[in-house]
Amino acid sequence: MPDMLSFTAFILQFCFYATSLGLVGLLLCQILSVGPRNVHIPMVLLAGFGMVFYVGSLALSNAKMGGGFAAMFEPDSFVWVWRIHKTQALLLGVGLAVVILNIALKIKGAALLAALLLSASFGSVGHVQALESPGILPWVVGLHVLVAGFWVVAPFVLWPRSDVDKSQFIQGMEGYSAVAKYIIPVLFVAGLFLAWILAGGIEGLLTQPYGQLLVLKLGLVSLVLGLGAYNKIVVTAKLKHDYEQGQLALKRTLSVDIALFVLVLGVIAWATTITGTGSH
Repeated sequence: MPDMLSFTAFILQFCFYATSLGLVGLLLCQILSVGPRNVHIPMVLLAGFGMVFYVGSLALSNAKMGGGFAAMFEPDSFVWVWRIHKTQALLLGVGLAVVILNIALKIKGAALLAALLLSASFGSVGHVQALESPGILPWVVGLHVLVAGFWVVAPFVLWPRSDVDKSQFIQGMEGYSAVAKYIIPVLFVAGLFLAWILAGGIEGLLTQPYGQLLVLKLGLVSLVLGLGAYNKIVVTAKLKHDYEQGQLALKRTLSVDIALFVLVLGVIAWATTITGTGSH
């Protein structure tokens, strides 16, 4: 079992992943004109909480380096923490500033720039940067996060709402699915590629705790992809035939989606804060 410091780091990392991916997803939905139109308040909340969780994660990294909670604000060790996370912090800071500009001034292209900056920040730190030659992997991580954000907000975007009539709702669902069917496979392929490299091949995936967590994550993602296909083929047809029953069916599958998303983010956070890559 992890100690309290590591477990707290896991919780903060999980929350940071959830808020960051949610924000990236809402930005992409705005760009692609799918889902609810007015998402400014959720964006502000996600940006604010995301920054709080990130700062907390930095403080806990400092505490880990210093050997305990008492070292959270130790300036000498924070020099090293900042050296590792500086690029990520700058990308996140600028990205969040662009989010606010996007909301306040509605600058053309600001949403896309913010989504790209936030996604790129994930590739600037972490296990890919610990490799001897990261190469294109940081960019693959950024792409993976960008698509994952769009995928994670599906329950929010597709959840039945009383202020949207049947035709609008089905049109919105089909619009989301039309985009998802092209980009979600990219998520799976990028995730499989990253897992293979980070775990050190098939042996690492099957025998190392870190690799096994990545395999578990890919398995959970496969289940969500299956649910997405079920929604597209079965639930959409049910919505057209019997709207009320179709909404109930959609709520059930989206509820399962939410549970699976929580598990996926939990596995990733556990792998990055508790398990680590081991010898790889």
